[in-house]
Amino acid sequence: MKKFLFLLSVLAAVFTVSAGNVVVAIPEKPCDVETVAAGELVQYLKKSTGNNVTLVSENKLTAPAQYYVGKTARAAELGIRPPAERDSFTIKFSDNALFIVGVDGKGKEGHFTNPAGTLFGVYHFLRKSLGIRWIYPGKHGEFVPRKQGFVPSAKDDAVFIPKLKDRFTGSNKYPKEVYRHYRRNMFLSRAMIGTGGHNTQIYKKFGKTNPEFFSYISREKKRINFAHGTYCLSNEQLQQEIVKMAIEAKRPFVSGHEADNVRRCECPNCSAWDGDDVRGPTGRYAIYKNYGERYGRWYLELLKKAKAADPSLKVSAYAYQSYIYAPRNIKLHKDIYIGLVPDIPFPRRPEYNEFLRREYRAWRDTGATLYLRPNNYNGGYCMPEVWFDEYVDEVKYLLDLGLRGIAMDGGVPKMYAARGLDLYFMMRIAAEPELDPAVIFEEYLDCFGAAKEDMRAYFLSLQKYLKDNCGKINDIYESSQRGWYFHGYDYAIYAYKIFPARVLKGYLAMLDSAIKKCPAGSPEVKYIKFIRSGIQHAYKVSECTRLFASIAPQEKKASAWNRLNSERAKLPAYAVDADFALRIERRHWKLATPPQQAGAFQMFPEYCRAQTDPENKGESLKYFDPKFDDSKWRVLSTWMSVETQGYKDFNHVFYRMRINVAEKDNRRCILRLGAVDKQCKVWVNGKFAGKTKFDVVKNPDSWKEAVEMDITDLVIYGKENLICVKVDCLNGPHTGIWKPSFIRLERAAVSKKTLKFGKNRFGTNENGVITIATPDGVDAKTAKFMAVTANINLAKLQGKTVRVRGQVQITEKQKGGRADVSLRQHDENKKIIDFQQVVFKGSNGHWEDFSLEATVKPEARKLACLVIGRHLPRNISAQFRNITLEILE
Repeated sequence: MKKFLFLLSVLAAVFTVSAGNVVVAIPEKPCDVETVAAGELVQYLKKSTGNNVTLVSENKLTAPAQYYVGKTARAAELGIRPPAERDSFTIKFSDNALFIVGVDGKGKEGHFTNPAGTLFGVYHFLRKSLGIRWIYPGKHGEFVPRKQGFVPSAKDDAVFIPKLKDRFTGSNKYPKEVYRHYRRNMFLSRAMIGTGGHNTQIYKKFGKTNPEFFSYISREKKRINFAHGTYCLSNEQLQQEIVKMAIEAKRPFVSGHEADNVRRCECPNCSAWDGDDVRGPTGRYAIYKNYGERYGRWYLELLKKAKAADPSLKVSAYAYQSYIYAPRNIKLHKDIYIGLVPDIPFPRRPEYNEFLRREYRAWRDTGATLYLRPNNYNGGYCMPEVWFDEYVDEVKYLLDLGLRGIAMDGGVPKMYAARGLDLYFMMRIAAEPELDPAVIFEEYLDCFGAAKEDMRAYFLSLQKYLKDNCGKINDIYESSQRGWYFHGYDYAIYAYKIFPARVLKGYLAMLDSAIKKCPAGSPEVKYIKFIRSGIQHAYKVSECTRLFASIAPQEKKASAWNRLNSERAKLPAYAVDADFALRIERRHWKLATPPQQAGAFQMFPEYCRAQTDPENKGESLKYFDPKFDDSKWRVLSTWMSVETQGYKDFNHVFYRMRINVAEKDNRRCILRLGAVDKQCKVWVNGKFAGKTKFDVVKNPDSWKEAVEMDITDLVIYGKENLICVKVDCLNGPHTGIWKPSFIRLERAAVSKKTLKFGKNRFGTNENGVITIATPDGVDAKTAKFMAVTANINLAKLQGKTVRVRGQVQITEKQKGGRADVSLRQHDENKKIIDFQQVVFKGSNGHWEDFSLEATVKPEARKLACLVIGRHLPRNISAQFRNITLEILE
C-alpha cells in the first residue's frame, strides 16, 4: 500500500489543483502510520462524498490542500500540534483546511505496539463528521452514508487524549480484515502494559534441574514440576531466576504470572504467607482456598529483587483464580501491575457484582496499578447474548479506580452476527470510556435506516431477556460445570436451556419484521440479514445441543451435526466463528468412532448407571459385585465428564456398564475405555481385572488417552457382562470416563519385535520416538510426502498374518497436515501387491494407538512399514513411537 501511495505522490508532481478536486496532503517524508492514515482518508472521502480525491506529497502542492494529514510543514507553521501522550491527536480547521495531526511511532502501522495517533484521528473524523460506521469486518460490514457537497469546518475540531493507553486482545495474530476493523474502531493499541499471559518458560528452563521451584502437593508427597505446574512462590532462588530472565531478555517487566493451574504449593514456607480464608460467593472463588495474601507477598518479593538489580523494572501479575483476592495486610507498589481477571460472567447477579467490586476497591487500596484482563468475550458461544450495559458499567467503575488499560484474553471469537453489538461496545468503550453508552448504541443503530427503531427493540429485548433470566442462567452454570462458568467453553452442553429454539424463533420474527421496513436491496437489509443469519444459526445450534443432551441414537446426532456444519459453511464471512464453535462442540458433542486398530469392535452403550463415592467406601460396599442393586443410581453418559452432568463431589465415581460379548472364538477380548481422568480400577463380572495410576511427571496427558485391558479370561461369552469401573478423579478437567468405550476382539500374537526405522532428512529417531517435520527451506505444499521406512525380514513370513502396532501424535494445536502409517508388500518387480494404511488428520494433542494387519502373500519379495508425514506446515510434526511387528496365531 505504501508503494502505491508514493506512486500517487509522484504523479501529483504534474498535477494542478482545480476547483473540482479534493486534495489530501501528507508530509514529504511520511512515517508509515501517516501513509496508511492518508490512504484511509482518501478512500472514505471518495466513497462518502463522491468527489475526486487525490493524495499529494506536501512538497508537490501547486495550491493549498483541503486536508493535511500528519506532521506537515503547514501544520507546524500554524502551530497545530497534538498533545504529547501516546495515540493522541488534534483535528483543527484552520486557513480553510482541515489538519489531522497525531502522535505516531516510527515503526510499521501493522505493529499495534507502534503509536498511531494520526490514524486514530482520521477514524475519529470519519465517524464523527461523515457518519461512517464499521460494524463487522470486511467491506460488507461498513456503513458509509452519502455526504455530497461536504466541506470541513470548525465543527470538526477535536483534541483527543486516550484515557486507556492499552486496549487490545491477547492474540498477536489477526486476519487482515479483523485487524483493520479493530483499528477503525480505535481499538488495538498496546503500550506494553505487562508481560502477557501464563508463564511456561520456567518449566522449560528449570523443570528437570530444579524441581524445588514447583508446588509441593502433600497428598502426593512430591512436587509437581510439569509444563503447567505452579510455583513454590517462597523459593528465593526461583525469584532471582525470574528477575534474571527479565533482565536477560531486556524486558521492562518481571513476570509474576504462573502457568494456568489451580494446584497451589503446600510447603510450610508458602503456607506461612497465607492470610484469612475469606472466599467469594460462586465459581472457583467458592471452591478453592483464598491465596490473595500469598500472591501479594510474592509480587513484593519479585519487585524488591527487581529494583535491586535495576530500579526501572516493574512487575506484571494477575488477580486470578484463587488469588483474585486483594491482600489486606500488606501494601503493594505502583510498579506492580495487576491484571484483574473477573471469572464471573455476564449477566451477573448483584451480589456477585458487589463481591468483585469489593475486591477491585481493595486492589486499588494496595497501591498497585490496575488493568482489566477479562475473559467475558470468550463466552456466549454463538448465542445472541446482549450485556453491553453491564460490561460498560464495569469499565467505568474501574476507570474511577484508576484503570490503566484493557487486555482482552485471547483472540476474541468473531461472532459478529449474534454478538456484534457487544463486540462493538468492547472496542468503542475501550477507545473512549468517557462516552455515554447511549451514544455508542446510537452509532451502531445508525446503520439500520428505516428499521432503526425495530432493531433497537430487538437488542433491548435480548438485553431484557438475559436480565430476566439472570438467576436461571447462573444456576445452570453453577450446577453443570464444576460449579462455575469456565469462560463459556462448556456452553455447547446447555445452550438449549439458556436460549431454547422457541425463544430464538421469536427473535427471527422480529428481524423479519425489521427487514420489511427497509427498501429491497438497501444496505440496511444487508445488515439485518447478516444478523439474521447468526440467529438462524443459533436456532439450529440450540436444537443440536438439546439433541446431544438426550439419549437419541448417535446416528441421529451425527446427521444433525453434519447438517449444521454444512449450513455453517454457507454463512457470510464473520457472521459466525465456525472454528471456535466447532472447538467448543468437540469438547462435548461425542460421536463413537472406532479407533484405527485392526480387529472387530463392539461399542458400549453411551449411558450406564453411575454413582459418586465421596467417602471412598464403594469398594468395601462391593459396588463391583454383579448382585449389588444399582437401580437407584443415576444414568450418566460415559462420553462426557461427570461434572458437566450435574455432579459437584466427584473425587471418586463408580460406573456399572453392561455389554453382551459375541460368541467366543479364538480372538482375545480387549476392554478399551475411551479416556479416564485420572486413574481407575476395573472389575469384570465381580473379578478384579486391573488398574491404572496417574503420574503427572511421566505422562501428564494420560487422562486424554485410552485405557486398554485384556479381559479374555473374565468375560462370559454370549451373555451379558458387568464391567465396573472406579475412577479416582484428582481434580481433573474432564473427570471420569469421558470418551466412547469399546470391546475389541483381536487375534493373539505368538511373537513380537520392535521395528527399526532408518534416518533421513525428513525424520529424526531419538529416545524411541520418530519425528517427521518439514525441513527448513521447504514449504508444506512441496513436502507432500515425507516417509521413514522400516524393512521387515521376510524369512518364513509368507502365508502368515502380521500386525503392526504403535502410537502416533500430531503436535501443535493448529490445522494442517496428516500422518499415515502403511504396511506394503512388493513383488520381484518392485510392484506393490498389497497395501494397508491408517490415516490421522489434524492435531490430536496426545498419543493415539493404531494397528493394521496383513497376510503376507507367497509372491512377496519385500515387506516394508512406512511412517509418513504429508503437507505438514511449519511448527507441526508427526511423531511415532512403540512401533512393533507381531506374528499372529
